[in-house]
Amino acid sequence: MGYTLLAYMTLMIAIITLIPFAFSIPKSVQFTLRGNLSDVFTNIVLFVPLGFFFQIIHGQFGLKSSIMALCFGLVVSGLLEVGQLFLPSRCSSVIDFIMNGSGACLGAAVAGYHQVMVRKGRVPEIFGFRLPLIWSVYLLVPLLWLGGFSMGNEISRIGLMVLIGIYGGGVISSAIVNRSMYSSKRIGLAVFSYAAGWFMIGAAPALTRFPLAILGVGLLVGFAAQLSCCVWKKNHTTERRFELPTLKRLFPIYLFYLFLLSVWSTTIPLGEWTLRGDFHSLYQAERVLFIARFVEVIAAFTLLGYLLAEMSGRKKQTRLGALNLVVIYILGIAIFTTTLRNIRSELLFMLVEAFLFAMAGIYGAIIYRLQLNVVRGPRKKRKLKKPSSTACLSVSCKH
Repeated sequence: MGYTLLAYMTLMIAIITLIPFAFSIPKSVQFTLRGNLSDVFTNIVLFVPLGFFFQIIHGQFGLKSSIMALCFGLVVSGLLEVGQLFLPSRCSSVIDFIMNGSGACLGAAVAGYHQVMVRKGRVPEIFGFRLPLIWSVYLLVPLLWLGGFSMGNEISRIGLMVLIGIYGGGVISSAIVNRSMYSSKRIGLAVFSYAAGWFMIGAAPALTRFPLAILGVGLLVGFAAQLSCCVWKKNHTTERRFELPTLKRLFPIYLFYLFLLSVWSTTIPLGEWTLRGDFHSLYQAERVLFIARFVEVIAAFTLLGYLLAEMSGRKKQTRLGALNLVVIYILGIAIFTTTLRNIRSELLFMLVEAFLFAMAGIYGAIIYRLQLNVVRGPRKKRKLKKPSSTACLSVSCKH
């Protein structure tokens, strides 16, 4: 199941790296050994989640798993650097190749250290693949990446990242309050550290451009997560399952974010985004931002589908009924969003865009269903084992 999320993260990194997709055959193959500090930092942080998920999937932590994560990061980075050879506006760098692999290795080390601490009972096991709610936090990371790349010089778009941070911090806070072993004195510090750290990893692309503003938002996200602890503690003893109450309280924040993201003005007229896919004129910075912002909406609908599927899955209804309800919601929101974005565009373009948004939402719902099957699988096995053991005991008693 973890491979689904790992593939999604890899796809998002590929899109970010290969924008503006204006591929052409190069006259000569050139590599550079140059790199500035901001690029080095971004390349490391961008591959940290890949190593993190790679380590969680493989379980055992050690030198072998770290080497495997490093090799995985280098393979992905190598393919992307080769792809950049066919982008006249980009330059393949050996430094980027090394830093990407280092980021994957660092992510694997962080995940491995967390797994060791879980086995020793020092930290709660809430960041694995057994808690569906935490997956929404993972799916927010590509949104933060794209938000950072699509900001351009509009620092006002940092407000979108604030909304993402408050939502993700609230989820982390709820998970720690309801599933952790921390004392009341340590829980606040744990919530602040996890929430702020998660946000800073996702906001790394924007951190190199607006460092003070992003650091301020990171602190805000940490403090907001701490304040939300009071809300979750009130329901800690009365709610047996905390995921649905948490989603009900935080979902309006995400809907507001999606609304602002959809109506935010782009850098070129929307009518110029034609069905022909002519990217030859996208060397200009504003057109690159336009593509990044379009992909950002696609990623936002992926998480929307995941959240709707989780909210429907928590209710008492059949699997088919829940899926039909999710599809109806996604189609309605996609059509409404597309109408807001393309009031003056042609009908055919609006339909194609609504279709892409809807497909992204359905893909997010599929991710949730796959993840839920993994969670319920071991439970079914345990239930199957119990009757056999009881039967064996009864037979032995008769003899």
